[in-house]
Amino acid sequence: MPLRSPFSVQYLNTAAISRLASSNSLTILGVIGYGSDRPASLSQSCPFVRADLLPLGGAPLFETWCAPSGVSYHTSGAIHGASTDDLIFGVVELDRTSGISLQTGIANAYAGIFDFLRDHGFQAPLRFWNYLPKITIDEDGLERYRRFNIGRYDAFSARLLLPVPPVASAVGGQGGVPMIYFLGGRVPAKQLENPRQVSAFHYPPVYGPRSPQFSRASI
Repeated sequence: MPLRSPFSVQYLNTAAISRLASSNSLTILGVIGYGSDRPASLSQSCPFVRADLLPLGGAPLFETWCAPSGVSYHTSGAIHGASTDDLIFGVVELDRTSGISLQTGIANAYAGIFDFLRDHGFQAPLRFWNYLPKITIDEDGLERYRRFNIGRYDAFSARLLLPVPPVASAVGGQGGVPMIYFLGGRVPAKQLENPRQVSAFHYPPVYGPRSPQFSRASI
């Protein structure tokens, strides 16, 4: 018997996400709206964040994570998540109104994610997606991406239990707020690196005060 996938990902237009949310909302783990706010048909319990990046076609798209069966929804502070027996999904937007630095905000966000995973029994982070507006702009004498890496490095040094960091990506943009979404599991993934390429977590200081904490791929 073939193994059942613990999740699926679809990219839906406004009409399609509305149909799915109306007919089968309890299988939705979370939604990322590219160029759109939360659809009116999507339950307020369902994790949602807006990525202020409009698709090339000009119309909004909704990255929709679904499970093969019903999910449970969770909220812990600024983190909104959903889980099955095998998998947990979560989203968090950074609060930049409190006056804290970007790197401190990132460190705090990741500390909150580790708390969230632990509290729900999913100790293994599998994948992180980071959206950082104006990612290459200078902030207090250092590129914003490098400040992001300092904050992530600090949180991972204190909390990550894996021998190497999980897979991740970081994408820029012109507007919006920094946000992270993530997958976690009960069993760690197997990380994969390219032996002909320097691993990001071993980058020398010429690329920034702290190396980027991510692996290239995983199974």
